[in-house]
Amino acid sequence: IYINTICNLNCKYCYMRNGNSWGKTSTYDYIEKLIEKLKTINIKIDVIILGGEPTYYQKLNVFLFDLIKNDNVREIYILSNGTRKSEYYNKLLSMSTKINLYLTYHSTEYDQYKFINNIVGLNTDKTYINILLDDESFDYDHIISELNDYTVYGTYLYDNNNIGKTESSYINFLKQYENK
Repeated sequence: IYINTICNLNCKYCYMRNGNSWGKTSTYDYIEKLIEKLKTINIKIDVIILGGEPTYYQKLNVFLFDLIKNDNVREIYILSNGTRKSEYYNKLLSMSTKINLYLTYHSTEYDQYKFINNIVGLNTDKTYINILLDDESFDYDHIISELNDYTVYGTYLYDNNNIGKTESSYINFLKQYENK
């Protein structure tokens, strides 16, 4: 569920920023209609909450409470850029065992040390880290060593001008960290 197209980062590769709906927020009336539809489904589902940056949605907590109460919702995944403090994310995680965080580190847009400080101490069973491999100056060894208790993924961005270099960076990342 896309709840907004608002974000505090300015990623050049963001597909949401390139659309006509940038800077918009879903009305809670729209969200309530979605929640009502979810109640009519007779299977357990996982809900993925996306943005922009979904933690900038003003009624995120209300939305989460409504999803938590819904018996058809098995898991809730919040996809965030990890720029909030750990206390904020811990509050989200403490709302329910249904809530999971997928935090993506955007290496060209956000300082890696701030990112690490924001997530150290979060529930390792409910927090997943995705690192966008788009910056050769990024200290992968440091962040991987700091996050060794978390499930860490490496995702690379296709750079049409330099696809070979980007692809080989991703392959080297996988070889180096696949056994850690």
